[in-house]
Amino acid sequence: MKTVRINMCCVAIAAMCGVMAHGAATDTGSAFGKFGDLQAYIDAVAATGGGRVNVPPGIHRVRPLRLRSGIELHLEKDAVLLSPTNLEAFAEWKDVKSIAYPDALPRRRNASFIFADACHDVSITGEGTIDCNGDAFVKPKTGNAWRGWHFVRKVPMEKSLPRVVFFTGCSNVTVRGITIAHPPAGWSTWFHACDNLLVENVKVFADVRYPNNDGIHVNSCHNVIVRNCDIETGDDSIIVRANNRSLAENRACENVVVSNCTIRSWSAGVRLGWSNDGLIRNCLFRDLRMRDTSVGISYSLPSPDVCGPDHGREATSLDNIVFENITMDGIYGRPILITYGRRDKGTLIGPIRNLVFRNVTSRGLEKPIFQARPENPIEGVRFENCRFEVVGDDVLPGYERHGAADWGRRRGKKSDVEFPF
Repeated sequence: MKTVRINMCCVAIAAMCGVMAHGAATDTGSAFGKFGDLQAYIDAVAATGGGRVNVPPGIHRVRPLRLRSGIELHLEKDAVLLSPTNLEAFAEWKDVKSIAYPDALPRRRNASFIFADACHDVSITGEGTIDCNGDAFVKPKTGNAWRGWHFVRKVPMEKSLPRVVFFTGCSNVTVRGITIAHPPAGWSTWFHACDNLLVENVKVFADVRYPNNDGIHVNSCHNVIVRNCDIETGDDSIIVRANNRSLAENRACENVVVSNCTIRSWSAGVRLGWSNDGLIRNCLFRDLRMRDTSVGISYSLPSPDVCGPDHGREATSLDNIVFENITMDGIYGRPILITYGRRDKGTLIGPIRNLVFRNVTSRGLEKPIFQARPENPIEGVRFENCRFEVVGDDVLPGYERHGAADWGRRRGKKSDVEFPF
């Protein structure tokens, strides 16, 4: 991809946007309308065959952006793209080619802050920040009886902002160096049915007290590398799934390598699969460091009736999954949680086999738990040089208000493996 540096673009952006110091964007009353010009720059560069669009230092209030093939959106150091705070600004994207069944998307929405559909050679790079103004979309729970997360959405989930960065049906994707800050109660990133994906040196800083602000979410993708990332989220930090319900054809999520990442999650540090996802295979998770996390490694498959629109259409399967050199310190739920939802509620399970845990250590409130069915056994599980230390609640107090930890500890307490989700 050739590089096209648009100096006038940088000057124009700085002039047109709310740019000021002290971390607050200028509310000019017209910034949202005028910053449509950034989209125009993106479209113009894409029309010439692609290139780099630079965003200069400063805080820029922007409307949602749609990237194109051949575009590198480059956020220079101290550049901040600041999202709107009103949900009405996040309309559904039109003319989406890669999604066959929009109503089958999680939350039935494709709205996002930065979007790319059916693009090739597309990237977001630099040392700048994407700030989605998460505080504007949540409110604290009231009273003293609450459990789990301290905050809830201001609006129902199906009306909330689903994602910050959403790439669907793209190939040769790179996200490098940026920081995603203050995501709302919605996923920080979602890579859906993409090929040849590289995410490196990315920081995701979400408030752990907020629900559903997942970190790096990889779904039905091929050939993925996630490395050298620092992720702090209220929901799952790294997610690998194969939910194909919105696609014309089923795809495995395969050939995924996640390495050298630091994780803090008030849900799962690493989550594989969800309700009725498809095949996840050939994945390596290596050199991961987790702290202050509710569940370390999760393969917990709920029944689709409790998942709303966020479920697949296939039996969920795992094959050839390796975890090595994983340290978990301060796990408030389970270090490893593998459980199935009820068969009579429609939870579809395929083969689960060839799981390796090598040099995995944890310190937390519970032991690992594996719960299967006679007709859906877990096959070929191997532990090599692993250690799971259990400590008391006096060492790690307050699990009831540690996100998903309360749920994570209760999983496995019942003798019936088909307990409700």
